[in-house]
Amino acid sequence: MSLLAVQGLSHCFSGTIGASGPTGIHDITLTVEKGEFIILAGTNGSGKTTLLRHLNGLLLPDRGQIKIRGRDIGRDLPAARRAVGMVFQDADTQIVGDTVRDDIAFGLENLKTPADVIESKVNDLMVQLGLSHLENRNPAT
Repeated sequence: MSLLAVQGLSHCFSGTIGASGPTGIHDITLTVEKGEFIILAGTNGSGKTTLLRHLNGLLLPDRGQIKIRGRDIGRDLPAARRAVGMVFQDADTQIVGDTVRDDIAFGLENLKTPADVIESKVNDLMVQLGLSHLENRNPAT
């Protein structure tokens, strides 16, 4: 079973027409096996980010299917989001919390993790990373 399998993935942004027709991605097929190292390269506007946003359900395809470890991500978006993380090119767009504590908790909150579990995991992580003394600071500082 492949780690990641994308079959016939297409996504068209409504109302956008490029020089050669509607913009988006068209009929992408890709398989990634465990242990493989993949580089996704292309010019600006070629669909790299659009493809990646489909892998954890930030965008849903018009056509096609995406499976992570054999499971269709469309059937369980929270599981897909636990399996596929995304780090944005501009680190400032990654920061969503007003404090370091809030920023660390954000992902767990989106996965609807119970508050007591979030509290425990955030505390443990801040200790592991040596961030406890910064918990109330703005993450951008």
